[in-house]
Amino acid sequence: MNVNFVPRYLWIGLKTSGQDPVYNRILEFECILTDGRLYEQQEGPHLILNCDEEHLKTM
Repeated sequence: MNVNFVPRYLWIGLKTSGQDPVYNRILEFECILTDGRLYEQQEGPHLILNCDEEHLKTM
């Protein structure tokens, strides 16, 4: 049995309102799938999450 393994990497990016995981929130999420040579194979969802106005004012 000849199996050719092709490595793939899933890159996940987050934008947050700060670096404190207890208080701050995730504002954006995106992901990209690349091959072993880091060429983009597929772009995943790019989501902008809802955040209340009061929390945004503290940034």
